[in-house]
Amino acid sequence: MNIFSKKSVYYRLKIEMKIRFITAFHLGSGMEGEAGSDNGIMTDPNNMPFLPGSSLKGIFRSTVERLLSTLQLENIWACGLQNGLYTTKPCIGGGVTKENTTYHEANKQYQDSNGSNTTLIEQNCCSACQLFGSPLTAGRLYMDDAFLQNPDEFVLSKRDGVGINRDSGTSMDSVKYDYDVANTGLKYAISMEAQEVTEEEMGLIALGILEWKHAGIRIGGKTTRGLGHAIIEDISVSHLDLTKAEERKAYLLKGEMKKETNVDEFFQEKIDKIIA
Repeated sequence: MNIFSKKSVYYRLKIEMKIRFITAFHLGSGMEGEAGSDNGIMTDPNNMPFLPGSSLKGIFRSTVERLLSTLQLENIWACGLQNGLYTTKPCIGGGVTKENTTYHEANKQYQDSNGSNTTLIEQNCCSACQLFGSPLTAGRLYMDDAFLQNPDEFVLSKRDGVGINRDSGTSMDSVKYDYDVANTGLKYAISMEAQEVTEEEMGLIALGILEWKHAGIRIGGKTTRGLGHAIIEDISVSHLDLTKAEERKAYLLKGEMKKETNVDEFFQEKIDKIIA
């Protein structure tokens, strides 16, 4: 049970983008691959490689957390889900232990208030855990699985790997393996949606999206060996504020959300609100 969940959903932010791989990539299935390779890639029911939403969300969260640890903002921070990874501040989202007195005290106050004291999560949970979720808190950002947009161009190939002795820098005996890779040039459509996000949290999302846009994104395994590099293209942003009558009417009657015409300007506006 998520004792710190918010109840109302009145604001929705939807971001869609295309990604294109400029290198081959390997998102391992953990099972034997085609033609008996030691490690295959994840595929959908059509036997095409796909990108799980959980993997994409994890990469996006890591991107935002690294940026927060570097920017050192006063009231916006990330715990990294591990004590001391990015900060020394106590966070109730980082896991329940006997030593986590912050969580236990906040939990008791919440129970004593019969669930009405929802400010406890804002006081005791880091910004990243509130947005992305944690073992104790449900996230408010969702990412869908991404499926291949150009399946006719998919080519599966196999590569060899070898274990390296870190002391000598030479290959190790009897530590050879092979693995499947999907080819360069494959394209995917990514969709993410955030609900009941604050201006602060929209700033965090904007930071992550622009970092992906400028630096690219690394997906899957063996990324330090040159695999899994993709670039972001065709970003679109739509949003909905149900407290505004005009937007509410357009959505409820026609299913329409307000679409931004200048995405970079929209993101910059959100970032400016959290970074002076």
